[in-house]
Amino acid sequence: MASASLAHLLLLMVFASGLLGSFRSPLQTQTPSVQLKPATLNFGKQVVKKASLAKRITVTNVGGAPLYVNSATISGDNWKDFTFIKDGCSGKQIAPGKSCLITVKFTPARIEDRNATLVLTDNAPDSPQNVSLTGTGINSIDVPPF
Repeated sequence: MASASLAHLLLLMVFASGLLGSFRSPLQTQTPSVQLKPATLNFGKQVVKKASLAKRITVTNVGGAPLYVNSATISGDNWKDFTFIKDGCSGKQIAPGKSCLITVKFTPARIEDRNATLVLTDNAPDSPQNVSLTGTGINSIDVPPF
């Protein structure tokens, strides 16, 4: 029993002295890390040439260093159908554990499925990050009366 207690004491002393280094959780890394919620935005069915309600993307820095957001852009085949209402992230520094918001709307140009990608460029190691944007343009006669 005494040798087990002595072993525990020695192990505790080694950790306390820092000889084995310090433990860091993923939230305490010394680099920024981006979490995007939601990872996809589906606007569903929307009448052609009529703007949808806006939808929001929350960008959170889950790393241990400041996140510098260079830009948020929309690219892809139907990028013109998706527009920013508000970009509260581009050009900003986001502290660890803090968030910023990007708001997007969908105005389909045609009667069909429409797709694009929101691209976030920043100083995180996995930059750029992407959010899939989808929606379907429909004819106004396909909408039931209210």
